[in-house]
Amino acid sequence: MRIKLLIFLLSSVLFAMSAKDYYDLGFKTGNNKYFIISCNMGMGISCTVAGDNLIKKGEKFLNKACRMNDGLGCFLYAKCLEGDEKLKILKKSCRLKNMYGCFDLFNITKNKAYLKKACNFGLKRACVEVKNNKDIR
Repeated sequence: MRIKLLIFLLSSVLFAMSAKDYYDLGFKTGNNKYFIISCNMGMGISCTVAGDNLIKKGEKFLNKACRMNDGLGCFLYAKCLEGDEKLKILKKSCRLKNMYGCFDLFNITKNKAYLKKACNFGLKRACVEVKNNKDIR
């Protein structure tokens, strides 16, 4: 397998490679950089594969950041989730004093306590909304 890959790589130096060649090399090597090259050469499916690979990797790191009690990491990780799991992670983000997590919780649940927290944690648009709604204060 390594000899075939070496021959393939050497031939790419001697001959111009097409977007399809880079796409195939991405699958052969598992290296996302070849999908990105192919994408930049105009092959749409390569853009899709590269993006999907990056999302999966990003989601893994955001989950890890959240487990390490990083409020922004939890807020961003929640964007990858749905339903009860999303709410659970947003609540954790808000508990960790992330203003965006609190604001998203308000937008989803309409619980005014989350809007107040988002304001208290420094989100100006939440403060404007609190100020403009007398029943929230």
